Amino acid sequence: MTVYAFDVDGTLVSSAGPIMDVELIGLQHRGDYVYIVSPSAARPQLFPVVIPGSRQDNLLAVKAMHPDESRFIYVSDNGDTADAEAAGFEYVWHNEFAQAHGQEPS
Repeated sequence: MTVYAFDVDGTLVSSAGPIMDVELIGLQHRGDYVYIVSPSAARPQLFPVVIPGSRQDNLLAVKAMHPDESRFIYVSDNGDTADAEAAGFEYVWHNEFAQAHGQEPS
């Protein structure tokens, strides 16, 4: 299984991004874990939210919840690859994720 962490603003459709909530639900249905790591008020209410501090802190908190998983992916539009890598996550641009999952980029 894969653990996904998503930014909100500019990433998810709830805040002018290309990724629809239904795609996140699909990830959960296939057995993956989905978390929101953004304090944005536009975040969807259907998914667990982890926002204890900085983006790197949030990603580290998500990773700590899944010590037995081996794949961690952070999806956003803000290019914070350094934070993702420091927390042990692969960084994926929001448009790349949307295209890979059959959604048109915005």
